[in-house]
Amino acid sequence: MATAAISGYGGSISGSAGTEIKKWSATPKVTLLDATSMASGGFEEFIAGLQGCSGSFDCIGTPPAVTTASVTLTLKTASAGMTITGKAYISDVAVSTPVENVVTYTATFKYTGTVTVS
Repeated sequence: MATAAISGYGGSISGSAGTEIKKWSATPKVTLLDATSMASGGFEEFIAGLQGCSGSFDCIGTPPAVTTASVTLTLKTASAGMTITGKAYISDVAVSTPVENVVTYTATFKYTGTVTVS
């Protein structure tokens, strides 16, 4: 049986201009609200609450901007994989400057409003 795995080299981010992405990670989520009651028969029960997505990316080159304006952020794996799109805020950027290597930036973000995962 052939594997369904894809490689990360085809991944990309758009919406954070001027960056050369090394890697990104994102966590789409649904908050589960506890709806357990005495009528639950001794079992936990949950209902879906708020949805969202947050994550981070590492890049080289021009650092991403931290701003009070949202950006349209699109995260992509290789062509056969996943795409996550929506408005996001880049909340902070950490700078790493090792003496023997390239300066890198790690930015964290949170999507706001509707997030499309396809």
